[in-house]
Amino acid sequence: MRDLLSGIRRQLAPAGNEAWANEVVYSRYRYESLDELAVVACQQGRAAPGQRDREECTRGRKVEWPAFIAALDEETRKLSDLATRLKASGAEPKALAETYGLLASMQRRKARLRSEEDDEELRDALFWYEKGLQADLNSHYCGINVVHLALRLRDQKKADEYQPVVRLSARNQAERDFWALATAGELEVYAGDKERAADLYRRFAQAVAEKVEGKAAIGDALGASKRQLEEIVVLFEDREPIRSAAEGSKRVFESAIRRNA
Repeated sequence: MRDLLSGIRRQLAPAGNEAWANEVVYSRYRYESLDELAVVACQQGRAAPGQRDREECTRGRKVEWPAFIAALDEETRKLSDLATRLKASGAEPKALAETYGLLASMQRRKARLRSEEDDEELRDALFWYEKGLQADLNSHYCGINVVHLALRLRDQKKADEYQPVVRLSARNQAERDFWALATAGELEVYAGDKERAADLYRRFAQAVAEKVEGKAAIGDALGASKRQLEEIVVLFEDREPIRSAAEGSKRVFESAIRRNA
């Protein structure tokens, strides 16, 4: 599995930017702009571009998206085969959940790269995230994405079904994995609890400051969560409790980022 994931990372981004490629593959609390994703598509098969190349890629992003989607399609097939083998071999729940989560992430990214987001691809992503959580109930990452996509697709029943599961998973993992605090915060955003969400995100920002080394890395983690909330504001603009909670939590990160500068 490690070799396969390394191959995917090498295809999606140049070796000189492997850390960013990790985030592209795992999509862990990352909500890159389409401009950023277009640059990754343009990077395929060539050396890391300079700023001028980056600008050219961005301007030509509509031309480049199909190449990125094709790359994701190819890696999705490989991961799907891997998931089948892992399940047949009785792999650990964590390995299955991670593989299903990667499959879901790729489906979700394909939906984002279309000129119009495809709800059927979002449903495919939801299916894989749900399988990931069912494989390992400790996978708060898969769980929060189940809730997010269920709400996006107006499936309130499914969102309500999984929220208590994700809340318990995040609570149980928070001591070992500070990203679980971000999961807990996002969950309260979807519940419309503005104060609770902001408090959990403050705890997450504090954990990042304490456990992540280097201002740049801290800024990346805080910025990723801020972008996530900005996206939630846009996606749920017609649902006031969610939008308002996301706006309030976004201000937590704006303050944390200023202090880290």
